[in-house]
Amino acid sequence: MSKHYVVDIETLDIRPTAAIIGIAIVSERYEFDIKCHPHHYTLDMLLCNPHITVGKSTLEFWKAQAVESPEAYKKYWLEVSPEDYKPEEMITKAWDAFHELVNSVEPDSHFWSRGKDFDFPILANSFAAQGLPIPWGYRNIHCLRDMEMLHPEYKLSNTGYVKHDALQDAYYEKYLLDSFMNAGLIPY
Repeated sequence: MSKHYVVDIETLDIRPTAAIIGIAIVSERYEFDIKCHPHHYTLDMLLCNPHITVGKSTLEFWKAQAVESPEAYKKYWLEVSPEDYKPEEMITKAWDAFHELVNSVEPDSHFWSRGKDFDFPILANSFAAQGLPIPWGYRNIHCLRDMEMLHPEYKLSNTGYVKHDALQDAYYEKYLLDSFMNAGLIPY
């Protein structure tokens, strides 16, 4: 029997080279949540590393979250201290978590996100920028957004979850995945 994990990230851009500020992975009995302060991405780091980008529109989006999703804004912009993980440490810890899940805990692990064309390319780029191989098999990543489009009758409300908080989004997406699994739409 396969094990299913939901992945969500928060970033400072929408391109595959986006700077990541939060990563969460959840399953029925597993939780990984790590973040770094956006200000750890210094101008010098960005100028010297073309694998990391920050987008003006994404920064504007985050400024708007101070009103629209104050809990998420507070978590990433106010509560993270300079002693928290720096970007490279955060990415390495996330890679270690994926690697452990894929190679020692659940060899037939499947990873889901909402949508897989955002979270997984950004994570893959971040791993590659640090010389780390992609820890998941390309056949084992899946898209909840596609499932919602194909089966709109199973779409659920995300009321009660903090939007744009990686861990809260991952828990909502796990709730959504469970609805598809309980309906028998996911055969493994």
